[in-house]
Amino acid sequence: MTGKKSIKLPDYREKQRLLYGDKVQPELVRKTAKNLLAAGALNDAAEFFHRVEDSKALEAIAEQALEEGDLFLFDKVYRQLGRQPTPELYDRLGQRALATGKLQFAAQAFTKAGNDAMVKQVQQTEETHT
Repeated sequence: MTGKKSIKLPDYREKQRLLYGDKVQPELVRKTAKNLLAAGALNDAAEFFHRVEDSKALEAIAEQALEEGDLFLFDKVYRQLGRQPTPELYDRLGQRALATGKLQFAAQAFTKAGNDAMVKQVQQTEETHT
């Protein structure tokens, strides 16, 4: 045993109740968000942080999504923040996605960045792997 206390994560119904119930409890939502984040459930954590309007936490998740090359989560969090990522951020994300083998995310990120040369490179990489 490592001595770590296991964190009980909410099931689907509990998530729905916490996020959309009649009496939302901000501190409970924030605590749940932190637990989800600690468990690596970034998508769910983003939903909870968005519910309590914690832009600092959402920005941290966006940065982690960028580092992991996760275009889906990155775009989602930017929408939650009400912001549009810059082409430079999309280019960085594309580089990370490419480095981690997420070729579809890389191609989409480079497209959003307007980096046609890298889109072509990703397409050529995909062709050699099929």
